[in-house]
Amino acid sequence: MFIVILFLLFTNNTAVLQGQPEFLGRCTATPQVKLEEESYNPAQLDWFDIYRGIVKAGQLLASFELLEVSSTSTHGEKPNRRNFPVWSDLGSVVT
Repeated sequence: MFIVILFLLFTNNTAVLQGQPEFLGRCTATPQVKLEEESYNPAQLDWFDIYRGIVKAGQLLASFELLEVSSTSTHGEKPNRRNFPVWSDLGSVVT
């Protein structure tokens, strides 16, 4: 299975735009899919090109994951955002 996510990016600078969101562009990404029986490792950050029409408008630094979880995790806890590790040292990745 091949999964593609389409993101539409907007800014909502109320001071400049008087509350009207401004379209920045769109980008596509393929998430890292992890099944429940696989060991979890955080996805790597990657740069995704943002386009306004056919013109390149910038880049987005992100990672995207789809995680299969059951109603209870292997530790008997309900899954939530705190059950999954996040990058321990984001600063060294960005520089």
